[in-house]
Amino acid sequence: MSVVVKNLDKKFGSFGAVNNVSFEVQEGELAALLGPSGAGKSTILRMIGGLEQPDTGTIELDGVDVSRMSPQQRGAGFVFQSYALFKHMTITQNIAFGLEVRHVAKNEVRERVRELLNLVKLDGYGNHYPSQLSGGQRQRVALARALAPRPRVMLLDEPFGALDARVRVELREWIRRLHDDVHVTSIFVTHDQEEALEISDKIVVINEGNVEQIGSPSDLYDRPATPFVASFIGPINVFKGEAAEGKATFGHMSVPLPRSMEQATGAVDVFIRPFDFFMSTEGHDGRGVEAKVQRVALIGGSVKLSLVLFGGERVEVQLDREHFGSLDIEVGEEVWLTPKAAKVFSKAHQPLA
Repeated sequence: MSVVVKNLDKKFGSFGAVNNVSFEVQEGELAALLGPSGAGKSTILRMIGGLEQPDTGTIELDGVDVSRMSPQQRGAGFVFQSYALFKHMTITQNIAFGLEVRHVAKNEVRERVRELLNLVKLDGYGNHYPSQLSGGQRQRVALARALAPRPRVMLLDEPFGALDARVRVELREWIRRLHDDVHVTSIFVTHDQEEALEISDKIVVINEGNVEQIGSPSDLYDRPATPFVASFIGPINVFKGEAAEGKATFGHMSVPLPRSMEQATGAVDVFIRPFDFFMSTEGHDGRGVEAKVQRVALIGGSVKLSLVLFGGERVEVQLDREHFGSLDIEVGEEVWLTPKAAKVFSKAHQPLA
């Protein structure tokens, strides 16, 4: 089931929640609508499912315009942050509910529930009530209930938002494996960049009701199209600089512009990932700049350092533990930083590098 969204607009009073949004999700893809709170992500999802009507624009499922169809006619399965399980029903009854209201034969209902309990790894929990399960287990029940009627598309609105960090990580990994097993086209809303990068085939970045960029996780991370995407997808350092003579200069550092843009001039913003610095205890190639180490944090296999340049700018740097250990440095000591890669945007928000 493919999903095609064309020129969607939605206002609530005078507030433009969604502005001319268009994107496509191919059959079998797992796509994320990613953006900050209030960006319009959930409104878009609700319009795809028929819970909200667009002011203008169309929604197509497998080439059929469903923009004015009811949710039931669209065949979408919904999963919400709040689980929305029936507290007075057992897990079996919750999963069976959507099938029973469709008057599916009882023996088919029993077989489908058994199949789904096995799929979501909750065998033996059929007679439990939602209150007897953990948050992660309840969300798996919600997914099983949404899958029960064999939906044409799955729509998930912040499905991990009510869970603690450890359970979120476990459940999103499980969701990816489940998606690979059932191959149903899925769209989920999230404000968590790591979540979207880890499990999505495609990401649609939404900001203030507008599409900023559409692409694979690697496209967005390595080739951001706008300053918003560069700053929202993953950690980043941002510097004010000037483009001239084939390079962007910021403070005492510079990065070369690509040959196609070597004539560019004027004010620019320079974006550098924390791991895109070379750090040493002495100058490097004449392009390094001195900095003082203010804080060191060991996180897993990497080390995060907070530094202050001698111009006063604060910089975050990330190194692997082996490299950090070879430097033999401590808080308060001076080091040299050299940028290895950067993304440069003009003030008109055009990428220069």
